[in-house]
Amino acid sequence: MNTTTNFNKKSRLTQLLVIFTCSISFAQIKTDTLYLALNQAIEIAQLKSPQTLRAQTSKETSYWKWKSFKSNYLPQLSIRGTLPNFTKNTLAVTQPDGTTDFRLVEQSNSNLGLSLSQAISWTGATVSINSTLARFDNLVTDYRNYNSNAVNINIRQPLFGFNSFFWEKKIEPLRYEESQKKFIEEREIISFETTSKYFTLLLAQNDYQIALGNLKNNELLFDIAKTRYDLGKITKNELLKRQLSVIEDKKQISLSNLRKKRATREFLVYMGSSLLKKDQSLLLQIPSAIPNMIVEEETALTEALKNRSAIVTYKRRLLEAEKTLAKAKADNGFKADISLTLGLTNSDIHFKELYGRSDNSQNILIGFSMPIADWGRSKSRLKTAQLDKDLQKQSIDLSMDDFKREIISEVEQFDMHKEQTIISLESSDIANMSYEISKNKFILGKENTTDLNIALTQKDNAIKSYIASLQNFWLAYYKMRLLTIYDFEKKSSLMNIN
Repeated sequence: MNTTTNFNKKSRLTQLLVIFTCSISFAQIKTDTLYLALNQAIEIAQLKSPQTLRAQTSKETSYWKWKSFKSNYLPQLSIRGTLPNFTKNTLAVTQPDGTTDFRLVEQSNSNLGLSLSQAISWTGATVSINSTLARFDNLVTDYRNYNSNAVNINIRQPLFGFNSFFWEKKIEPLRYEESQKKFIEEREIISFETTSKYFTLLLAQNDYQIALGNLKNNELLFDIAKTRYDLGKITKNELLKRQLSVIEDKKQISLSNLRKKRATREFLVYMGSSLLKKDQSLLLQIPSAIPNMIVEEETALTEALKNRSAIVTYKRRLLEAEKTLAKAKADNGFKADISLTLGLTNSDIHFKELYGRSDNSQNILIGFSMPIADWGRSKSRLKTAQLDKDLQKQSIDLSMDDFKREIISEVEQFDMHKEQTIISLESSDIANMSYEISKNKFILGKENTTDLNIALTQKDNAIKSYIASLQNFWLAYYKMRLLTIYDFEKKSSLMNIN
């Protein structure tokens, strides 16, 4: 028979035994109670928790940064101008004979320009097409003049220098891919953290319910013990032991209730304040089944190398180190810039004459620089950049080894936790049956208080151990998803989640 099928059947039986042994009265549970399963808690957390909102905001921020980067390599159209620049003042004007005369100056300057530019990433060049129009007005003499550059083409090409466009075009796509994969990982982190807090609260609720059930059972057994004591069938010491069990149960109820309240607050803070309505209580359900899936080491490694953001991060870090090295090499040698400008220009006192005829305008500029003596500064920067690249490569190699070892270790632990959960279920069933036998024998006068207390302790510990095993399994399950970004149940990547 299938092991998982047996496990699911036994799990349902154990839950019934847990409910029976805890003796939870339906009258004690508020009618307005939210019953929450693990998968429901995870779905809610991934939709409404503060961590989800933060992850979504981070993802959106990365998207707009990516859009901004891509726009840098598209044509940029801009308009600029001054409308107008008015001046009225008395200024010192030098006369032809060398003397200075103070005259009233009242003038206005206006200009308007349109520019279309494009970056060429492979060469690092910038090409722009510009058109400008300027107007000058002397309001004292009523003089007006126009100047235009109808069209102006400018090409600026660095030679032997550092091409930042080339490197950014290689690095930024990796940065964006990294952010998208991190968002999927954030969702899986939320699943893992929700599972952790879910079981913390579930264990606290279970401890409280066990304490309530034990108190009810021990009060019943104490009443039976008093009757048997009155009949002279047990000693005073036996009766006092039963009374002491009742007192200890009351202390345990108080402590477990405090732990339950604290765990509830932490769970609700993580899930979001809107989970519960006013005066509504929360009761978590014990997971009734574990997934029937096989986690293969080879598949886990393959999917992790394909899906994890860490792999993209390693590539980006190495490229950034290579970029720094390339810049150090470029700064350490001969650099030159060529700037070429060709256009049509004209000026006239009449606006309509500006574009009827135009004169050619040209400008060619070649600039260069080369270090001659910097007392070892350039060499030091180059050596530092080279060593930093080597260090990054070594660090990435070590990180990759740790990355693979962690996945292999987690695969082994997953199988172990699955087996431990099945064993804990069997132990819980046996401990429950053993306690029932001891309790019935005590009622019949065939069991002493010490043996009954031992059976009770074993029963309580077995239940706690079973839930703790479930906790370890589900944490390992979601840790496996987080490390591989892969759903081993559906055998599909989680990267298609939006």
